[in-house]
Amino acid sequence: MNTAQEADQEWNQGPPACQWTDFLSEVRLVRLPAEGRHLLRASILDTSERHRRERVQLATYQIAEAALTADDLPQLYRRIQAIVNELMPARNFYIALLDPKAQLISFPHYEDEVESTPAPRPLDTRLTSCGLRTGKALLVDGAMNARKRRVGAEVTFEVFPEVRYVESGAPAATWLGVPLSVGGKAFGVMAALDYHNDRAYGEEEQQILSFVAAQTALAIERKSAEQAVRESEQKFRALFEATSQGVMLQPHHAAPVGRVPRARSRERDPWSRNRRRPETGPHTLRRHDAGDGRLCRARCAAR
Repeated sequence: MNTAQEADQEWNQGPPACQWTDFLSEVRLVRLPAEGRHLLRASILDTSERHRRERVQLATYQIAEAALTADDLPQLYRRIQAIVNELMPARNFYIALLDPKAQLISFPHYEDEVESTPAPRPLDTRLTSCGLRTGKALLVDGAMNARKRRVGAEVTFEVFPEVRYVESGAPAATWLGVPLSVGGKAFGVMAALDYHNDRAYGEEEQQILSFVAAQTALAIERKSAEQAVRESEQKFRALFEATSQGVMLQPHHAAPVGRVPRARSRERDPWSRNRRRPETGPHTLRRHDAGDGRLCRARCAAR
């Protein structure tokens, strides 16, 4: 074996402590001036960060487009999961929303290989409720689980004592949840989890999901408003089509239903707005003139 072959073998095997990492890169070759020799200078540029920014920017456009083209909210949720899955593994993915009046958490979109869609439930001590209360992104991976300690029935961490929750359901190796918020107020949680790999998500995936969640929150708010208007229109359209009689809509401060104000004609009503009414008082006499049917008023002289 010659020296070149030995060098190739060492390069392929790598040193004992070497760890190979795949990353996106660009290779630039520059010819160097040399007499009688062919020399090239090679430069390897790591383009992973630039590629990540491009993908996240593309996801922003895709979410905005989905908010405009989706027929309803369930279709929008499915499209958002597909967009997230292009950026990071999102086979197990769900969106949880909080009803502020009933204080119930619902799961309008829930894709999970182990668990079925949970029923609506009140705010409790689980991870989803914990994300809603703190309004912060939370990553529970292998490193975090190593720092986990139990306080009674609750679980907390040495570095995050404010995070407390009760474990339930099938345990996930990695859980990543970020808040859905508008105006600094969280109204939901977007989460992804992996049951097998405790290093499936890291800081990069947390940044990606947080950015996507910010765009998704705006899209959900816009789509929810559109759907509320559409449902209101369908409700009143069905009301009009179901009755053969006229329907009058009036504000809450209007006259009670069944009492319709009587319309007056300015031509026949001598006391219309464009005529000056005579002064009336406690000594006013009223009589009915049978000849022309007008109501006459005369003021008595004070005695």
